[in-house]
Amino acid sequence: MKKEPSPREPGQHNVTVSDDGTVHLYLPGKEYKSRRVIGKIVGDVFHCERQEKDVFRALNAIGFNYELIRYFEFDKVIVHMSGTESLVTTRRHILRVGEVRYFKRNDLEPQIFLPLDDFGLAKAQEAEELDRRKRDQEEAESIQMNLELETPEHPVATEVSDEVV
Repeated sequence: MKKEPSPREPGQHNVTVSDDGTVHLYLPGKEYKSRRVIGKIVGDVFHCERQEKDVFRALNAIGFNYELIRYFEFDKVIVHMSGTESLVTTRRHILRVGEVRYFKRNDLEPQIFLPLDDFGLAKAQEAEELDRRKRDQEEAESIQMNLELETPEHPVATEVSDEVV
């Protein structure tokens, strides 16, 4: 299990992953439940449990620890909702669509929220495919622009090898 360090200043919250994949959150400023289990990483999937009361009503969204989503390596996220079907998405989709909120007044960590309407593996994969196509298009346009700049009046520098042929 890869335990990726997270950038933070001393005294701030901390997310760790144990050898069995259990994800722990430490909130040093909290007296009650300063150490919490927030889920488990199994293979390339982060699993967590939520109840209906855990839905952040202001956004109609599920919140995740931002540090975990931003800095740890896993692909999919499965939210096991009690009494209903599980919600599935990708880590990349949460980062792309989610909204980060800070709850300093309650001494909580930064969280990233994904609206309930944005869950669904097909929706996440479709958005990621659109992003990939956009990157490919931008790269093609950049190459085309560089080719247009290559004129006899403006030659483009090329690398010269020190090898003897």
